[in-house]
Order: sequence, then structure tokens, then C-alpha cells
Amino acid sequence: MKKLLIDYRIIEPFPTGLGSHFLNLTGNLIGRYRSSLSIVIVVTDRNKDYVKQELERISGTKFNRNIEVKVINIPVSSIMNYILFPYIFFIYRKINPDVILTDPWSVLLIMPKRYILMIYDLIGFNLKNDISLKQKIYDKFIYSWVAKRAYRIIASTVSGKNDINKFLHIKSEVIKVISPSISEDYKRELDSKFISDTLEKYRLNNKRYICYLGNRRPHKNMIFALNVLKELDENISLVVIGHVDVVGKRVGKSNNINLEDVINDTYIALKDRVILLGRIESNIEVKAILSKSICLVHPSKFEGFGLTPLEALSSGTPVITSNIQVLKEAIGKTQIVLNTNPDDIEKWVECIERYSFDAKYREEAVSRGRSEITKYSWSKSAKKLFYCISLGD
Repeated sequence: MKKLLIDYRIIEPFPTGLGSHFLNLTGNLIGRYRSSLSIVIVVTDRNKDYVKQELERISGTKFNRNIEVKVINIPVSSIMNYILFPYIFFIYRKINPDVILTDPWSVLLIMPKRYILMIYDLIGFNLKNDISLKQKIYDKFIYSWVAKRAYRIIASTVSGKNDINKFLHIKSEVIKVISPSISEDYKRELDSKFISDTLEKYRLNNKRYICYLGNRRPHKNMIFALNVLKELDENISLVVIGHVDVVGKRVGKSNNINLEDVINDTYIALKDRVILLGRIESNIEVKAILSKSICLVHPSKFEGFGLTPLEALSSGTPVITSNIQVLKEAIGKTQIVLNTNPDDIEKWVECIERYSFDAKYREEAVSRGRSEITKYSWSKSAKKLFYCISLGD
């Protein structure tokens, strides 16, 4: 039986991107292969209860003697993680795992055992103007070092694999593509009363709206979404669901402004048409809201995978996305893909308007999109990861 150490120190409550992929993938691995692996999870005092709760929920089983919990209160993505890495190194060596599964922000400069590195995206290499100085330093001096020493690297898409090969100069045979999937909640059938009650709860009943689902960081291109809304019929609103993150020129800079400020300063005419719901913890409530949306708008400049378009399609909602390779990979050729230059706004408006009045056209788009969802499965992804760990593939 192989011993696997999984470092969860990066996990925050209700994670997105890498954190969500990492938690769901490993939770499914534990649920399906725990009898074949001896597992040690590394957490902090701050996140240990949440991680344990989520892993038990995702895996469908309670922890037993095959799973050991080790607390290390050294924050990831910090100078302390590198200054004190000998301390963590010796803890790892004492645990003596066969394989360590980790992420770019938790990995040590030198690891005592072979390790698998999960890289969700390389946003810093693709959008250098939208990242902090701290991340630029990490990308320049550390990322390539830890990636080149990994036994295997997990990418979420073929596009991501190509980026890792291009920017970090990693051989293709070292990189394995293991894609995320949607939550089982989005596959549930919802009755009309629940949908109606959800819309009433969020004061969306009798409203016509498009949806945006995700955080509000600069690369998500929310300003473009506001410019599209400005050209739409004034009876159509934009419902924004997700983290109340910042929008500005750079992530982590003091000149960041939030979306409310952007609207009040520049888009005051849209104030009553933009509905900011923040994070909704219930996936089935999100599905209910999506199901009655005209469409999902996803004008992002960069994505690690692009899970929200798949969640919308599973909710019975068509999608309009930006013309970036990773989104075209995620949804195939089933949905409308458009550029996000200022002169492309009219095309977005035309597509939204057609979805709003042509029910048959809308349903056909959803039907095509649902065929893409079947390609993704957490059980398939967990199986691929298990093979990487157990068979060295």
C-alpha cells in the first residue's frame, strides 16, 4: 500500500480555481481508493475542520485509521514557507510518504520525496500587467524551479499543458491533463416551486436578466460585461453571483476598486440594473437562478479551466464566452464564442437578444452544450490521479 501525503494548507473556505479542483479531485480519490492508499493530510489549525468536513462530504465516507491528519501552521505563498522550509522538510521526511501531492504555493524548494504538482493555470505568465509584484517575483525565480523537479505535473486542460510546456519548459510527457468536473448539485432536477421560491428569495421573480458567475478580478473583464449591459434593453438586468473581489488595474494593489464603486463612478445609469448577490453557498440555489437566466455571459480574458459555463449548461442556460482557447476547449463548438474588443459589443448584444426572444434557438444551444458535460467526471479524473500515484503513469 502506497503512502500519499496531500498538502491542503492552501485551502480556504469555499475555494475556487485551484483550491476547488484540488479539494474535489483528492476528495474523490479518497472516496474511491482509500482502501488502496495510506493517506496523510497536511492542514492548518485554521482550515482543518473545513477540509475534513469537505473531504468527508465529497468522498462520502468518514475518516478512519487509513487517514492521518498533520497540522503545520506555516502559511503558503509567504516568505515563511521558504525561510522555514527545512522544518517542513523534516516533518515530511519523518512521515516518509511514497508520493507528495501539492500545489505551486505550498511546495518546498527542496522536497524529501518525489512529488506531483497540481498547476491550475499560469495567469501570471499570460497576463503580466494584472498580477502583483510578489507573484512576478515568484513566477520569475521559483515557479520554474519547483516545476522542473516535480515527478509529475497535473494540468487542468490541454491549453494549460501547452502553457506549462511553453513558459516553464517542462517536457510534455511529464504533464498529465486531469480536468475538473461540475458538482453533483448541478446535475439535480429542481422542481418549479423550489425555483420560484429561490427567485423570490433573491428578488428576481418577474425580472429578465443575464448572469455572470465568478469572482470580479481584473482578468474576468467585468467592465466589458457592463458595457454590453448598457446597450441592452433597459428591462434586462445583470445578476452577478460570486466572490466580492476587487476590480482594478492590478491584483493586490492599493488602487483596486470594487464593482460597486465602478458602477457609482462610471456606470451610474446601470445602478438599478446590476444585481450583486455576492457568494451563494447553495449550488442548487445558483442553479435555480441560472435556469431562469436568458444566458450566462463569460467575457474573461483568461481562465484555468472555465467551469462556470459547464455549470450554466447543466442548469439549462446557454452561454456566451470570450474567444480564448481554454473556454473553446471546455465547451467545444456548442456555444457562442466572441471576441471582447470594444467593437464586438454589438455582437454580444445581438446574441443575447436572440436568446431572449427565440426559445427554440436557446433550447438547441443548451442541448448541444449538455453533450459536452458528459466528457467530464470526477470519478474519471480520480482514476487518472490514482494511476499517477500508484503506477507511476
